[in-house]
Amino acid sequence: MPDVVAGHYIRAIARDRLLLTDFDGHRVFVLTGDGSCERVLGQRDRPRFGEPFSHPADAIESAEGEIFVADGYGNSCIHKFSANGRHLATWGNPGSGNAEFSTPHAIALDSAGRLLVCDRENSRVQILDRAGTWLGEIGGLYKPMAVEPTPEGGVLVTDHTPRLSQYSAEGELVGRCRTFGTVGHGLALAPDGPIFVAEMGPDTLTRLVPVS
Repeated sequence: MPDVVAGHYIRAIARDRLLLTDFDGHRVFVLTGDGSCERVLGQRDRPRFGEPFSHPADAIESAEGEIFVADGYGNSCIHKFSANGRHLATWGNPGSGNAEFSTPHAIALDSAGRLLVCDRENSRVQILDRAGTWLGEIGGLYKPMAVEPTPEGGVLVTDHTPRLSQYSAEGELVGRCRTFGTVGHGLALAPDGPIFVAEMGPDTLTRLVPVS
C-alpha cells in the first residue's frame, strides 16, 4: 500500500485501477485494484512551484491513458502526463483570466473529451481542450468543489452555497438543489443513475436516486 500523507481525491479509472491524489505528500498514485502501487508521479516532501507538484488536488485519466492533474493548493495549474508517466505539459498561472486559476480543486473529462476544472476561488468551472486551449467557462457558482460529467454531455457541480447544480453541454443551468451538508466536497455519478455527494460539515455520504 502507498505511504499516503493526506489523501484528497480518489478516482476509479480503466483496467480496475485507481488514481489517488496525496495533496500533502505532493504525489499522485496509480494503484491496481488490490491497492498495489503501479506508478507514482511526484516526490514525497518535494513541493515544486509551477512544476509537478505542490499540494495537488485531483487527477483524471483519459481514454488514451493520459493523466491530467489539478495542482491546486500550492500551485495554480494543470499538468499533463503520458500514459507511461512522462510529464508532457503544464498550463495555467495564478489569476482570474482565461486558463488562469485560483485553487483548481477538481478536474474531469466530459463525453466530448473536454477538461472541466473547478476553479474554486474564482467561482467558476473552466473548460479546456486536452492541449490546454481555453474553450469557455460556467459561472453563477460560489466556490465550486467538485465536477462530474453526465452521459448526455452535461455537467454536475457542487459548490459552497451549498448546492448541487446541473448544466447542459452548452453550459445552461437546467436544475439546482441544496445538498445536505455544508459543502459537497466530492461528487460521483453511478452508471445506473444515482448521484453520490461526499459532504463536509457533517462528514457524510449522500446518495440521490433518480425518480422514475
